[in-house]
Amino acid sequence: MRLHENAHCNTRSRALPSQLRVLMSLALAASLFGCSIEPKPPRVLLIGIDGATPQLALPWVEEGSLPNLAKIARVGASGRVQSHFPLLSPRIWTSVATGKTPDQHGITNWVSRKTAVPRLLTGRDRKVHALWNIATALGLEVGVVNWLNTQPPEEISGVMVSDFAIPGERRGREAFGGGFASLGKGGPDASSNHAGEIVTYPTEWMSTVKRMIDEPPLIDHIDNPFENNERLPHRIFLPMLARTFRNDDLVARIALEVESKIRPDILMVYFPGIDRTSHIFWSGYEQVDAYPVGMRLAPDQRVAAAAAIKDYYRFIDALIGELVARFNSDDLVVVLSDHGFEAEHNKGRALTGGHNSDGASHGVMFIRGKGIPARGNTVGINVNDITPTILAYLGKAVAADMDGAPASLLNVMPPTVIASYDTSPIVRVGVSSETTEDAIIEDLRALGYVE
Repeated sequence: MRLHENAHCNTRSRALPSQLRVLMSLALAASLFGCSIEPKPPRVLLIGIDGATPQLALPWVEEGSLPNLAKIARVGASGRVQSHFPLLSPRIWTSVATGKTPDQHGITNWVSRKTAVPRLLTGRDRKVHALWNIATALGLEVGVVNWLNTQPPEEISGVMVSDFAIPGERRGREAFGGGFASLGKGGPDASSNHAGEIVTYPTEWMSTVKRMIDEPPLIDHIDNPFENNERLPHRIFLPMLARTFRNDDLVARIALEVESKIRPDILMVYFPGIDRTSHIFWSGYEQVDAYPVGMRLAPDQRVAAAAAIKDYYRFIDALIGELVARFNSDDLVVVLSDHGFEAEHNKGRALTGGHNSDGASHGVMFIRGKGIPARGNTVGINVNDITPTILAYLGKAVAADMDGAPASLLNVMPPTVIASYDTSPIVRVGVSSETTEDAIIEDLRALGYVE
């Protein structure tokens, strides 16, 4: 709390007895001397959990397997969130961060096919301001950790740790950290960056991230389900998934470091691991006859695959709990995914889960904050609404050129509307390596995303 000094209230103009200085709180001192207290503005925590599906997450919340998400649901709202087709992570997470559809923000796919050789779409292709740019323009501090398509990082008021700062992500990204050729070897070594490549802003955070890679995990009571697990099928994927598990823990630790160092007004964190695990082991939750004979798992493999997915949800729930614990009850906490999951076995790939039809068009969402009804429902909210909802909660203007709108469950005054936030240049730092882009495109081609 900050005390405003004036002619009637100057805490330095008279000396208080030493006993009172020890025993009286700032609030009591303000009451005794008529000081005015400026209310502390709320903060925002936005967590993206790629691929978390309501058909698993919501029942597991009800049964108590995901206690931290369950707590958000009890004091706030939960349910489904509508996404938009095609259900590709870069386009959806950029819509979450901008309030705009892909035709507006420019990230329409994994790659651009406007040239003879496909070119990886990166943060340079985003044409509009994202929440971190908007927050900076509004005088707010923001922390962004591992958000998809944030390479190269951008100059903001706060800290941005791009998705290429995380081991393996620079080369693998949403293509599972390396193509089929590298999976058997544990994937590429990405503990160091390409020469001259900047992956954080400010740049000194690069050394912080590097230091934290080998530090002890935040969550040690849930074993990595992909290490030394002889029961799991598709063993070629296990080194990559084991690294993804460790990386999600690293992402949470980096986010907590950002929280500790700058205590941002908005903290944005993205976890990709549930999506990757579900792509590979989804058959553990489907009927056996949903797959061709050659892709069907033995009964013990089905049990192990299902257990690995549930363990990953439990792990992410524990990470969420660590992050949410740093935020007050009046702060806004939003946790959401970009789509659901369904059986997939097309194109002869070894993957058993996908998200291509209406059956996977809903992600899951949990939201709590002052005025949000307890045990409410997120019905009617879509991914374009997230940024407008955050701005409205903070009492900031919403832009008329946003495709989304503040969620109706907010108990706030109608926000001011301005024409646009896209009125200043986006300053990006560093240069993404063309070699990196070529490697990622090859990985995407191996996984069937690029013809």
